[in-house]
Amino acid sequence: MTTDVTGANRPLTQPPGRLHEALEAQSRRTPDRVAVVAGRIRLTYAELDRWANGIAVALAARGVGRGDLVGICLDRDEWLVPALIGVLKAGAAYVPLDPAYPAERLRFMAEDAAVSAVVTSAARRGTASLTGAPTVLVDDVTPAASGPEVPGEPGDAAYVIYTSGSTGRPKGVVVEHRNTLNLVRWEASAYTAEELSGMLAGSSICFDASITQIFTPLSAGGTVIMAETVLSLPALPARDEVRTVFGVPSALSVLLREPLPDGVRMVLSGGERLTAALVARMFANPGVRRVLNMYGPTECTTGSTMFEVTRDYQGEPPLGEPMANAL
Repeated sequence: MTTDVTGANRPLTQPPGRLHEALEAQSRRTPDRVAVVAGRIRLTYAELDRWANGIAVALAARGVGRGDLVGICLDRDEWLVPALIGVLKAGAAYVPLDPAYPAERLRFMAEDAAVSAVVTSAARRGTASLTGAPTVLVDDVTPAASGPEVPGEPGDAAYVIYTSGSTGRPKGVVVEHRNTLNLVRWEASAYTAEELSGMLAGSSICFDASITQIFTPLSAGGTVIMAETVLSLPALPARDEVRTVFGVPSALSVLLREPLPDGVRMVLSGGERLTAALVARMFANPGVRRVLNMYGPTECTTGSTMFEVTRDYQGEPPLGEPMANAL
């Protein structure tokens, strides 16, 4: 009965694969399209791929390979997305190490995951060194036309995210390529090209909302617009290019104290209860056409259910229906 309800047996329209391979394919299709915007810096798909290759090559030179775990300790700048993809290209899985986190938590996560290396910057080297792992500096990376040839399977780990630890010590949740690719493919089919053309990435990579914010648009030729937090939207140089905003209701409530940029078309909500009152404030922005309520634990690859709240919907938004193959 559970399978029938979840739709877990829906046929896959594309074969399982590895996440970075899907991104490489998109890079070949749209090499000159803008992939990442960080402040006033823009990376095309071709540039993103070359920088990711360079990071993968640097990691391979340090002995990193299939099955290893690599920490990412970077600011939310133009280096973050290439680093994530570069780790995957090296055959490893990434472990987010947000430099804003307390040193003790960073040390715990790095030691618990037994990371083989940490990708960081010269500016964050001191923070990254607290982990005790060898570092690879993005400042020293040279872009490369290709990365290392690393065999792998869809069942290989793509990332490890540590939960909040509200019931004890934080625990690392290992998520595979096939699960991640299933999510981003489903979302890419559920969102329009316009909605994916400017996705605000305002969540720490330590939170799984970042998977949707970064990899879903990049899998479909869209653009990722980096921000420190969702509340940074009004001050972004590229604020008028943002088409989709994804945040927790408490943050969205603060953001909505002022009108959203006219270009915002969709608001995604997750992580907390979404109220009808907040939905009404979202739709008070005339440019907003869709509001989606997402639910799902980290263990289920970011999201398990989704509900689209229409302008004329009456009542409190439910959790919705399962995403394809969510189990």
